[in-house]
Amino acid sequence: MPHEPGWFDEVLDWLGDNLPDILSFTAGLIGVVALLLSGPLGWGIATVAALMLTASGLSATALVLRLSDPETRASLRDGFTKGEFDADFWSNAVSVGADLAGALPGLGAVVKGGIEATDAVRTGAQTLGFWEKAATYGSKSMDEAERIVALENGFVARAVRGFNNPEKAAKVVVAASGLTGVATGGVGLYSKAVDADDDGIKDGAVAGIDGSRLILDSGGIIGLVRHVF
Repeated sequence: MPHEPGWFDEVLDWLGDNLPDILSFTAGLIGVVALLLSGPLGWGIATVAALMLTASGLSATALVLRLSDPETRASLRDGFTKGEFDADFWSNAVSVGADLAGALPGLGAVVKGGIEATDAVRTGAQTLGFWEKAATYGSKSMDEAERIVALENGFVARAVRGFNNPEKAAKVVVAASGLTGVATGGVGLYSKAVDADDDGIKDGAVAGIDGSRLILDSGGIIGLVRHVF
């Protein structure tokens, strides 16, 4: 008789099928934790930067997994080349865009930190061993991560400049955006876990909410690109 898959096999299959969404959700959750640590809890910027790098790594992995899916690529390609801007296209576009936005801070820190580390290694008076070079690259990337964490979101800063405490208001807006992303990601995962009809959830309201968050986050991305390049 054929082997019937048990609950453990089903769980593994579900995790494999939804791994990009799980990684995105986890990255968003870590991002919110980083915001809380840098705000009300007042933890050091080095801890926040380390969390940012971790979240960016998860987002980058999710992005690669999504783009390696032939169905996702076909949906995006048909949207841009054939004008098929259906619900499936927007859902995939928002998911890919969110993962890209999440991966950019860590990528920026590694790129600029790597450039600075290369200059330091080349101009060093003594020949460095492998581990010393690796430590230099890691240290410079961490320094850049701390600088990137300290960057402000230009769009948010302009939006709240009329408030009595613009800095505090900006942190509230960014934190609310992060919490919204975690909530919408959780709704999408829950709908898949209970086999709900995802078309009317993630492809509709959730994609719309996350799309608006991408517009808000783009202000921070612009500042990041200017900082790196």
